[in-house]
Amino acid sequence: MAARGYAAPPTPWSKELAEPKIDATAYVHSFSSVIGDVQVSANVHIAPGVSIRADEGTPFHIGENTNMKDGVVIHGLEQGRVIGDDQQPYSVWIGRDTSITHLALIHGPAYIGDDCFIGFRSTIFNARVGQGCIVMMHTLVQDVEIPPGKYVPSGSVITSQQQADRLPDVEASDIHFAQHVVGVNNALRSHRAEDAASPIREQLDQGSQPASPISHKGQTSVMNTDTVEQVRQLLKQGYQIGTEHANSRRFRTSSWQSCSPIQENRESAVLAALNACLVEHSGEYVRLIGIDTKAKKRVVEQIIQRPSDQPVLSGNYSSSSGSSYAASSTSSTSRSPVSSASAQASDLAGLVSQILGQGCRVGLEYADERRFKTSSWQAGGTIKATQPAAVLAELSAFLADHSKDYVRLIGINPSAKTRVTEVTVQRPGGKVSVSNSPGATSHASSSYSHSSASSSGSSTDGELQTQVGQMLAQGCQIGLEYADERRFKTSSWQSGTTLHSRSPGEAIAAIQSFLAEHSKEYVRLIGIDTKAKKRLVETIIQRPSGKSGGASAPSRSPAKGFTPSPNRTNGASATGLSSDIQNQVRQLLRQGHQLGIEHADTRRFKTSSWQSGPTIRASHESDAIAALNASLQEYDREYVRLIGIDPKSKRRVSEVLIQQPKK
Repeated sequence: MAARGYAAPPTPWSKELAEPKIDATAYVHSFSSVIGDVQVSANVHIAPGVSIRADEGTPFHIGENTNMKDGVVIHGLEQGRVIGDDQQPYSVWIGRDTSITHLALIHGPAYIGDDCFIGFRSTIFNARVGQGCIVMMHTLVQDVEIPPGKYVPSGSVITSQQQADRLPDVEASDIHFAQHVVGVNNALRSHRAEDAASPIREQLDQGSQPASPISHKGQTSVMNTDTVEQVRQLLKQGYQIGTEHANSRRFRTSSWQSCSPIQENRESAVLAALNACLVEHSGEYVRLIGIDTKAKKRVVEQIIQRPSDQPVLSGNYSSSSGSSYAASSTSSTSRSPVSSASAQASDLAGLVSQILGQGCRVGLEYADERRFKTSSWQAGGTIKATQPAAVLAELSAFLADHSKDYVRLIGINPSAKTRVTEVTVQRPGGKVSVSNSPGATSHASSSYSHSSASSSGSSTDGELQTQVGQMLAQGCQIGLEYADERRFKTSSWQSGTTLHSRSPGEAIAAIQSFLAEHSKEYVRLIGIDTKAKKRLVETIIQRPSGKSGGASAPSRSPAKGFTPSPNRTNGASATGLSSDIQNQVRQLLRQGHQLGIEHADTRRFKTSSWQSGPTIRASHESDAIAALNASLQEYDREYVRLIGIDPKSKRRVSEVLIQQPKK
């Protein structure tokens, strides 16, 4: 029983001396404080330093099996109520099997559903958090309703309903961390003693899984039993476990990238971390590293996952060892389309067949012009049919009903409850015909189409998709700027919009809308490093209709923090500079900037370790271009980039890749 469980003091808002109602099976630490009309249900665990004050807003409800870690504060405003699951008004309602972790603040009016996880130092105020949500660390959720089963990333500030509606679904890797924290808390409650930590550690060291009060219907994969046994043997010998990953290109050159080190030495915790690594890097090679920390050397290097490993789309699993850790064949954590082939498919029937063939369901969403610009799609339902012909028939009917709207097709993994693809299949006025037989489908507007850019020759669809995907993958934010002919000549770009979506599909759709809106103007794509608050890339993706050249404003190609696609070049060749690069040189010289050269072989290029080349002292365009051509010939087997330097501020204003090695 709580050592300090008080009646609420008389206040201007409440004259009643209501006392807490704490179930006999609940554990409330003596250093916590529970005040006022608080209903604490069975098997609740309240850790030291928790303050639950129903002295202004009241009452509070805390559901069964819920736990609260050290420093949690629960309070409520006198005004405002939420409706609990019993249909009664509450200042704060917290459901069953929920974990409120260290230093979190729940301030009423607030509703938190069953099976939720609220991360360290997060704040929930005047909001509803639906069942099965995971809210990570240092987040603010205010004045919104979070739909059930959503994932709120660390550091998020969710203060508009539009932001809440765009949140991704929780995935297996997200749940695993929450389950571990909740399981330890549940074990602490069962022991009801401060010295319970020792037997709990012993229990975990024996490899037993802590009981998890969170119940999510989702995919659970199985780690290869040989890998589990390998980990067990390494830990018994006192070795540390690490992991490395590589995509197919890096794998061929043995350029492995290190993952976050696993600091734990308990088998269950190591396997959990290893599972998370496999899920995070699904579609890549992953290898297990055994490290002798004393000798500071590796004792084991073993590949435990390859890109060809197929995802497990069924929720059923089995393992001879009884392990429930994820294997290499877990579902991808990517919330982007399944593959570039799917995204670029012109055959809608083929796309539907591919989605169904992977055990996924087909869903639909639609949006009018206003909603499309803000990516506020409306749900169109899930097609229950599993045969391609039946799905295409329902899809055809839906497209006809929404002929004046944008329509996108969603591939849904029913086990993990996650999206695996998003493809825009119709635009307003677009003629779409769907055949009931695979292979006979045609539609006017395929996913990620980008007609204005393509027609002008400024940027191809594939290049734009690749660049956007790379920016988002590296954590960059995408912005857009535009300029008419006069502003373009003076580099007086006007700010367009900043894209907040992390989904390549939604980002491309928003870019398409912006290009259509500014079809008679220059448009450039901006990659922004939000932490350093600086631009990493500036690329012109559209020119006014009918124009294929013209003076080019200074633009930066990817430098530190952004790796350009190896297949992308700005048009340089061994015989001379392209017209775009010549325009770039002309513009830099007109603005009084100096020109320089940097070069790198393939190895240095991969690590952005550029070497300084000659500084071009020429002030005339012809002399500068001649010097550049000479440099390109000198470094014809290397990457070369052009540097624009402001001599007054002594800073770079442009970095443009102008040559790739000859093949």
